Amino acid sequence: MALTYAVLCMVSVFVAGATATQLMKWQLFRHRDREIHGVYALIAGTYNGGTTTDLVSTLDAYVQETLGHSWLFIAVGPGGSVLGGNVHALALEIPQGWSSVDGGRLGLNSGTRYRLYSGIVHGKVRLVVGMKFRQLGYMGRLVQTSFEWAFVVAVLLAIVGGSLIAHRMQRRFDAVRETMDRVSRGELGARVPLSGRNDDIERLSEDLNSALDRLADSVESMQQVSADIAHDLKTPLSRLKMTVAEALEKQESALSVADELQSAAAEVDQINRTFDALLRIAQIEAGARKASFKPVDLSDMLELLDEIYREVASDAGQRLLVALPPEGGAGVLGDRELLMQMFSNLIENSIRHCPAGSTIRCSATLYNDSVWVAVTDNGPGIPESEHERVLRRFYRLDKSRTSGGTGLGLSLVKAVADLHDAELRLESVYPGLMVTVIFGRRTPAAA
Repeated sequence: MALTYAVLCMVSVFVAGATATQLMKWQLFRHRDREIHGVYALIAGTYNGGTTTDLVSTLDAYVQETLGHSWLFIAVGPGGSVLGGNVHALALEIPQGWSSVDGGRLGLNSGTRYRLYSGIVHGKVRLVVGMKFRQLGYMGRLVQTSFEWAFVVAVLLAIVGGSLIAHRMQRRFDAVRETMDRVSRGELGARVPLSGRNDDIERLSEDLNSALDRLADSVESMQQVSADIAHDLKTPLSRLKMTVAEALEKQESALSVADELQSAAAEVDQINRTFDALLRIAQIEAGARKASFKPVDLSDMLELLDEIYREVASDAGQRLLVALPPEGGAGVLGDRELLMQMFSNLIENSIRHCPAGSTIRCSATLYNDSVWVAVTDNGPGIPESEHERVLRRFYRLDKSRTSGGTGLGLSLVKAVADLHDAELRLESVYPGLMVTVIFGRRTPAAA
């Protein structure tokens, strides 16, 4: 990168210098030609067409003011005789108009270039006025030398500056490599240090840190799930083993083992439900079903849930109330089956954990372009310190784990909400708990 930066700077300075030099020479040449033509016009204006006295006098005056042969003046009469000037070469050999000739053709030092303008004054006298190139050549060399030094300085600065930039960038990339190497060795807490600069490398570092955060969360979640699975399955498997042992003892005594077999089947069903819930959560978190999202009318869904769970709540001595927006339009883009499962879990949790006489409210509200669905009860609720933990898999408030369920209901709710880019909120309402699912965008045509 440093070498590329230096080469680009060198090319830029070279092109700029060459262009500026040519433009300056062109301007100097234009100024020189205007000056030569001006002197020619002034001298030609002194010739009245009759005598050449004034013309020769003017030529002699210019010759006396000229040092060496920096300026050339030649006046040639009709017969080819030289009337005046500071050179005596035949002006007839010089073409009319502008020309550049070597000093040797004019009887002067060879190698010296002159710029000449030749013309006929009043159809009789050929007048030639010229200027030596030396002054312009000196200016050109001065400009060229200046740009050569500027080129050298620019190259040195480009190499030094490019090296410093490359070294700084390399140091920051080395920090990224070191961090990734530490992560590959198992240090999941390692993060790329941030410099505070809002540049591409900084944004890349932030993205890498975000990815590492998600990786650490995934690994931690896997470790937690593995431990929880082992802990949760240990109890039903132990009970299953004891039940099978009792059945074997009864079988040896020729007693009926129907009760033990039914108990064993119930334990196996509970284990199957646990694994089914885990697989369902894994499929949801994989996001494979997101491609099949369709408009879903949450109002129709909540009305259906009201019909399904109203009698269930009544049998438990509770009351289920559903409130829907009168204007309708509670439509979102999603998977109807998963959304149905999510709100069913929330209602079932309230029915399972609330005592008789409790009221469970399920409401949908429209706010601008969002849909808020809340399930509220006035049961025992969940302590605020546990709101984040209850969303983890297998986490239960009942530490003894003697209550029913798999501990995966709210985990599935969170997985479905995340899949639909919805915000999940748990809030204590004293008494009770309010779980709110906020969908950030609603669809006008829900089905």
